[in-house]
Amino acid sequence: MVGEIEQYQRIGQQMRARSWVVGAVAALVADLDAIDPDIVHGKPDKAVNRGRNQCSSVRQFPDDQAKLVDLTNKRFTSPDHPDGFGSDKAAQILAAVRKNLCPTP
Repeated sequence: MVGEIEQYQRIGQQMRARSWVVGAVAALVADLDAIDPDIVHGKPDKAVNRGRNQCSSVRQFPDDQAKLVDLTNKRFTSPDHPDGFGSDKAAQILAAVRKNLCPTP
């Protein structure tokens, strides 16, 4: 009986973690669309993967905002913005990524 309870507790934790991930992904896509719909340009999976990759940079350079904005601008491109969206929008994209995918304490 104790083993079953522990198993159900683990399943509950996994389900809560999955629902958090789904919510975070949806929130990121919504935030990016609000900044500029061309950031996602109909490919939410690609935008989310870029956001996850950006989290690596956030962990690597947590205190270097200028570098992170530059990397965000290089990472988030689209057919209409092959060189990125500019530093102002890149800073907004970075804020959305930090808020939704890789929050820092």
